[in-house]
Parts: sequence; C-alpha cells; structure tokens
Amino acid sequence: MCVASLFINKNEARLRKFATLPSYQNQGLGSELLQHIISDVKKRNIEKFWLDARETAVPFYRRFGLTVEGEPFLKHHLTYVKMVLRLS
Repeated sequence: MCVASLFINKNEARLRKFATLPSYQNQGLGSELLQHIISDVKKRNIEKFWLDARETAVPFYRRFGLTVEGEPFLKHHLTYVKMVLRLS
C-alpha cells in the first residue's frame, strides 16, 4: 500500500521513493508511515531529515514540521523543493 526508502548517512537521513497506491490515498496510511519514519530517525539521533518533495505535496510535509529550504527545481518535468526537518 505504501513504500518508502530511507537513506542514512552519518547524522543525516534522506527519504526517497515515498508513495501510496492511489486507491489507498487520503486514508492516513502515508501519514502514519511518515510519522513512524520520523520517530525512528529521532531515536537514531539523526540531526537532519530531508527529502525532495513535489511542490504540490508541500502542505502534506509541512504538517510534520518540514520546511522548504532553497529554490524550486525541475525533475522529470515536475517542480520539486527540498524540505528539511532539523532534529537537533
């Protein structure tokens, strides 16, 4: 139903390939998975959690405390922004 890849490098964690099947969207599953990931990252004493978000998904990630950092950029003909959650 949901998938996520988390890459940890020293004191940073990067979320990639975060998606929910369309038929399961808007049911809270992605939110639950993301909250679990953030909780796990905090337990590992990671200082910075970040991801590249589609511009249309910014409000979703803001609900979890992530903020936009830097300027928008194009990737695969879609506009993305880097979003960061500083944990220390």
